[in-house]
Amino acid sequence: MYSGLIVRKNDKMKKYVSKSLVIVAAVISMTLACKDASAVATIFWGTSTSFFALDNDGVTHITGNASSSVAGLVQLVYLGSDGVYNGFQASGTGVKGDDSVLQSVWMGFGTPMSAFTSGQFASSVTDSLAAGSKFMILFFDAPSPVFGTSPNSTAPTTGFYGQSAVFTSTGDPASGGTDTFNFTSNLTAGNPVAVPEPTTIALMLAGLGMLVARRFVRA
Repeated sequence: MYSGLIVRKNDKMKKYVSKSLVIVAAVISMTLACKDASAVATIFWGTSTSFFALDNDGVTHITGNASSSVAGLVQLVYLGSDGVYNGFQASGTGVKGDDSVLQSVWMGFGTPMSAFTSGQFASSVTDSLAAGSKFMILFFDAPSPVFGTSPNSTAPTTGFYGQSAVFTSTGDPASGGTDTFNFTSNLTAGNPVAVPEPTTIALMLAGLGMLVARRFVRA
C-alpha cells in the first residue's frame, strides 16, 4: 500500500518537474529573444569641436541654426551590404542603390543651444547593423526642402554638398557596442547638387562652338 503511494507521488513529482523545466526553458527562450531584438550599437557622429563643414568657397562655415528649415542638412548614410558609396541624386533622400540614410540632422544640431554653431553638429543614433558595416556623412550648404521624421528628409536640389571619408563600425550590437564617427579635418561642400543633364551640356557646347565660329568668320 505504502509502496503504491510512493510510486504515485514519484510520478506526480516527475510530472511537476517536467512541467517546471518546460516553463523555465520557455522563459529563457523568451528572454534571449527579447535580448536579441533589443541588441543595438550606438553611433556618435559629428564634426567634433575642432573641425568645421565649409561652404563651397572653402572658408565660410555652413549656416547653423535652431531650425532645420534654415540650416544645412546633414545625413549619416549606411553604404549598404557592399560597403560602396553609390553616389548622389538630387531627388528623394539623395542616396542611390542600396545606400540608405540612417539619420538626418542639420548644422547647429547638438551644439550649445545659445550658439547653434555654424559648420558644426553632433548627434547619436542606435542601429542593429553588424560590426564592419560602412558609413559616410553627407552635408549640404542648403536646408532640406522637406525635413521629415528622421531619416526621411528630402535632399536639397540646389547648392553644394560634401562628404566625409568612409567610416567602418567596430561596435557589436550584441554587446551594446559604440562607435564615434567625427570629422578629422575641415571638409568643404564642393560638389554641385544639380549637375546639368548631358543634353544640356551638349547644347551649351554647341552654342559655344557657334560663338567661336562667328568670331572666326568676322576675323
